[in-house]
Amino acid sequence: MDIVKNTETIITNFTNLIDINKEYTNKELVNILNTIYNGVYKTRKEPTKYNLFVKENMSKLKMTYPDLSRQDLMRKTGELWRETKNKSENEENTFDKDDNNTSDIQEKNFKKDANNTSEIEDDVPVKKTVKKKK
Repeated sequence: MDIVKNTETIITNFTNLIDINKEYTNKELVNILNTIYNGVYKTRKEPTKYNLFVKENMSKLKMTYPDLSRQDLMRKTGELWRETKNKSENEENTFDKDDNNTSDIQEKNFKKDANNTSEIEDDVPVKKTVKKKK
């Protein structure tokens, strides 16, 4: 039913926009129809965090570096984005050093036997999953 409703909307909008007394070229009619179609079917995506970051910081960077080209400004924005992203990731991913050392030890205690099956030495639990080769 959605298709029928959308088609009805497109036709209604198209007939409302067309002036009966004017002659249109095929290209003009196609442009009008495409505009209406895109308005009905295409919805805008939500901007990503990066899009919002660029929008907020581009004008600031233009004021700070007025001599830079657009390409160089985008390069600066990318560098600034990476710095901010890395800082926020480091804050979110703080972990105890003991946890990291434990996984290193567990990896060292893991070995494969001759039949390509996995064994664990000294009954140390391993977090990794090993797939058998066929």
